[in-house]
Amino acid sequence: MRRTLLLLSLLIAGCSSTTDQVYSSGALPLAIVSCACVIPDSGPIGPTSTEWDEPFLANHVQLTFAESFHKAGEAYFSPDGKWIIFQAVAKPAEGELPSEHYAMYVAELKEHDGEISGLNEPILVSPPGSANTCGWFHPHVHGRILFGCTLVPPSGVDVPGYQREQSKYRWAFPEEMTIVETVVPQMVGQEGPVKLNPIVDMPGYCAEGSWSPDGKTILYARVEPATQDADLYLHDMKSGKQRRIVAAPGYDGGPFFSPDGKMICYRSDREGNNLLQIQVSKLKMNEGVPVGIDGEFALTADRHVNWAPFFHPSGKWLVYATSRISHRNYEVFALSVDGDLSQRKTPVRITNATGFDGLPVFDPEGSMMMWTAQRGHDRNKEGRPSSQLWLAKTTGQSLPVPATTDGKKTAD
Repeated sequence: MRRTLLLLSLLIAGCSSTTDQVYSSGALPLAIVSCACVIPDSGPIGPTSTEWDEPFLANHVQLTFAESFHKAGEAYFSPDGKWIIFQAVAKPAEGELPSEHYAMYVAELKEHDGEISGLNEPILVSPPGSANTCGWFHPHVHGRILFGCTLVPPSGVDVPGYQREQSKYRWAFPEEMTIVETVVPQMVGQEGPVKLNPIVDMPGYCAEGSWSPDGKTILYARVEPATQDADLYLHDMKSGKQRRIVAAPGYDGGPFFSPDGKMICYRSDREGNNLLQIQVSKLKMNEGVPVGIDGEFALTADRHVNWAPFFHPSGKWLVYATSRISHRNYEVFALSVDGDLSQRKTPVRITNATGFDGLPVFDPEGSMMMWTAQRGHDRNKEGRPSSQLWLAKTTGQSLPVPATTDGKKTAD
């Protein structure tokens, strides 16, 4: 969800396939990849890590590299903080072009002297040629994941559902995509093929899904085929029933539950002006199960593209990507979600490096932030800054305090 002059291609879609997909898991063959939530392909060359002015972050580690992936991004931690699920386009073979679509991977974090130093060999969990996006781990069942997947190569006739005029910044909604789940054999000490089971049996793009903290509900975005409008839905894992909870003109997507399961955050083009704003809604509950919305609040209302919100484990603040600095230099900012949500809070800058920084997430303890960035010296095959996964320690659990123009700290 970047913007002008930033390439971002999120091919995700929904379908009503009910058959299982079985294939061999392992490293992705060269030139076979899939697509999902977008990450730009080019941008300005960034400074070295010693020049990044990011007081909230420390001990930066690059997790993926151009020697293996043409681009990688949108990663999430497992509940124990030891694995990540992410989408990536594999580095193509010599003389071949990279795939248009993202594939889905899981990988175990590598440690050295108690510190994260990188990734072990990534494991491919999506079918060859398919388009994939938005992976997530089950909160209680080790090795169980879900993600958006077309299962087969997408038709390519989809109509972009969100797009900035005269730019390649868009989300496209291929009709073939649905939300699937599986248990990754290698994560539970087994071998054999990955078996993908479609969860959501609804026509139209269904993706951008995540489990509730208790694992009983999936929150996701669905595009109505007749209107091409994206709304937010709940899927009850026990009954299999779906319920639309956010229905408004304009794109609504990228939703996540708060750590206590009582709120959700998401991005919205509610004004229909091709700008995205960060929304937070309190959930209406019935016997502990979310059944609707009980109050919606716009955390941003400006002329920027704001997207990819993600709650801090404390539930008191969230991080998001924004064009607040420049549409050619997206950065990660933070906002409080504590107290009166109708009162606008001052955004606090988290990242500060030339090139794209976005899709931020925290590990379960809030001790690390992982995000997608064009920084450092990594370059793709064409010599452009490569979008890859980065991780850094956080230097505190509280929302950083914004600085005034004189350099002093001030409260919101």
